[in-house]
Amino acid sequence: MGGAAWQHFRALSYKNSLLKWRRPFTSCAELILPVIFIGLLVSIKESLEPEDVPALFSDEGTFRSGPYKYPSPDVQTLTDLYAFYGPVPDGAIGEEEDFCGFLSSNFVGGLPEQYEGLLFRCDDGDDGCSCQRKQIAIAPGNADDAALNTIVDDFIAAQPSTHTIDSTMSMMRRFEDEKAAIDYVRQSDYSDDPEITPLGAIIVVNGAAPDYDFVIRTNMTNGDFERILPPTEWSTSALVRSRDSDTGLAGTYLETYLENGFLLLQNTVFEFALAQEADEAGSTKPKVARTYTEFPSDDYTQDDFWSNIGAAGNLFGVFLAVALVYPFATVVRMLVSEKEAKIREGMKMMALSDTAFWSSWMILFFVINFIQTILIYVVGASLFEYSDGGLIFALFLFFLMASTALAFALAACFSRSMTAAILSSVFYITGYALYEGVWMNTVSTGAKLAACLHPVTCFTLATVPLAEYEEGGVGITSDTINSSEQNNFTFGDALGMLIADIFIWYGPPKTNDKR
Repeated sequence: MGGAAWQHFRALSYKNSLLKWRRPFTSCAELILPVIFIGLLVSIKESLEPEDVPALFSDEGTFRSGPYKYPSPDVQTLTDLYAFYGPVPDGAIGEEEDFCGFLSSNFVGGLPEQYEGLLFRCDDGDDGCSCQRKQIAIAPGNADDAALNTIVDDFIAAQPSTHTIDSTMSMMRRFEDEKAAIDYVRQSDYSDDPEITPLGAIIVVNGAAPDYDFVIRTNMTNGDFERILPPTEWSTSALVRSRDSDTGLAGTYLETYLENGFLLLQNTVFEFALAQEADEAGSTKPKVARTYTEFPSDDYTQDDFWSNIGAAGNLFGVFLAVALVYPFATVVRMLVSEKEAKIREGMKMMALSDTAFWSSWMILFFVINFIQTILIYVVGASLFEYSDGGLIFALFLFFLMASTALAFALAACFSRSMTAAILSSVFYITGYALYEGVWMNTVSTGAKLAACLHPVTCFTLATVPLAEYEEGGVGITSDTINSSEQNNFTFGDALGMLIADIFIWYGPPKTNDKR
């Protein structure tokens, strides 16, 4: 920038500053509105009653269980379960003639509520003997694979032939392939027709020796929520906290696995594979007993703020988008107003350079964005108690700068300031609607990055991993900026795209009247 251009820049910067000072209400509203909305979020968080969750340590006195909740810990496989429900040998205690007798003896006068196990389902008031029996389905992953079909047949042969000792119903049910088993479950009258035997689980064999590959599919829709298996990614997520009551499940993670029957089937599959290998090697068949307990966890305090306000509905993004509509529209209106007044054309007659003209506006709005960011960060610091302050500051600053850059781009499309302010506000808010269409994990990362061309969409997408890590007590740090346990879009992706938006929407200075 030469001497004349520098003089022009200083004069224009002074002029633009005067425009702000002469409109104190507008200028203060630009700074205060975002702070007010952040303050509302802080108030919501502080109004929540925190819950202190005690530490859990596994020791000899901690509850331990076998793989299935109803019988004794000695029941490790389907064969053990069959024996447990068999005849009572020599008056032994803890075994029954059938689960009919087992349930009836425990609930004299009828079951108090719906009661469901891996092999049975009972309705309210049933006496235990009128419960509906279920079968375990098994199928090869590929119906044309001879090795897989052999494994399926061997597995069925290794299990009890009947449902229980006094029953004529088969415990296992073979299907041609996985699709056939799923189609069976998806019959329109599957849950209504008493002639259709329900399935307790589906075992799919996808690999034979030596690389055994089994998939166990259990119920996710019917029965007590306590018996619904948690999503499998929870067990590998570093953010899962033990004994968390806000999981949508009736019990702890361990209880849901024990109720569901998955662990019993998993042990049955493991024992079968070990027995197959032992037979091949000519060695003794191993018998492994497994017990389960909750994984140790430290004590923590939770208020569920981020799980309620930063998930699918993402009220955090809504609050910020609404708070910034007015400042965004103000930028567009000021730029278009100058165009309407032909001020720039008059100054260009006096050798005004485009660089000086646009730089004066950009610097002014950068200063405003920086002040807004400081105020938002100071007021909202308690919302981000686990995250790196520098990264949170950068998120808000880049978001505000990208929004201003978008305002510059939209101002080139209008010649009337009032029309520009109204339509640009509508366009700005549509960024949240776009977020609602792409935030799910089923949408590709590429689609999310493309949607990030709208700063509001990008900022709101950034709050998804932010909410995830804040709720998990980890926060966004240098270790988590480029990762997400539950989504294919990271905080780092959002920061990168917001920076890109700044350059994309500002673009090179224009020499025509459109900018």
